[in-house]
Amino acid sequence: MRLWAGRVGSELAPAVWEFLRADDAELLPYDCEATLVHAERLAAAGILTAEELADARAALESIAADGVVEDGDEDVHSAIERLLGPVGRKIHAGRSRNDQVAAALRLYVADACAEGQEALRGFAGVLLDRAAEEAETPMPGYTHLQRAQPVTVGHHLLAWVEMLERDRTRFAFAATQAASSPLGAGALAGSTLPLSPPPNAMRNSLDAVADRDFALDYLYAVAVLFGHLS
Repeated sequence: MRLWAGRVGSELAPAVWEFLRADDAELLPYDCEATLVHAERLAAAGILTAEELADARAALESIAADGVVEDGDEDVHSAIERLLGPVGRKIHAGRSRNDQVAAALRLYVADACAEGQEALRGFAGVLLDRAAEEAETPMPGYTHLQRAQPVTVGHHLLAWVEMLERDRTRFAFAATQAASSPLGAGALAGSTLPLSPPPNAMRNSLDAVADRDFALDYLYAVAVLFGHLS
């Protein structure tokens, strides 16, 4: 079901629809992870039974691995609710699309940052090994497109290692910025249900659902990395 269907009298143009759904399925496993955390909060409050929680956990694990977003789904979040069936609608209690989407995106960014750090460690390790092998290999150092001073290949490679280490710390910083949970913020001011906040819950519910600066931190880290690699 498309949540805006009640207010839009006609179908969106195919090009607009494709743009809105582009790459949305990448959030599927992260939305499943956040949905399970919320389901556990509902069970702790007595809103979900132990059996419903067990069913939801099994279904979410299956959806994260094999779930398919269909043309009739507004987005990946609607697809998960559809695939969960009746318990999917119940799980949405005490939650809004606002904190749901923010939670999934934070998990996505945190995972991307971890992947970036791992790749940079591996690449820097390769450069370090090669720099040791080429520690005495001479090469010309350039400035202003002119040969200026003699250096070694190892010295040149170690400059890249220094850049990559700074890139790694930028990904690490972005990961810390994405680590807090917006779950419990609801649409913008929490919920009347007696749900305990996650241990890493954000302090202000408006900030939790309104800001995406953590994603910009990640994009900045990516931009600087590609500048170094260019």
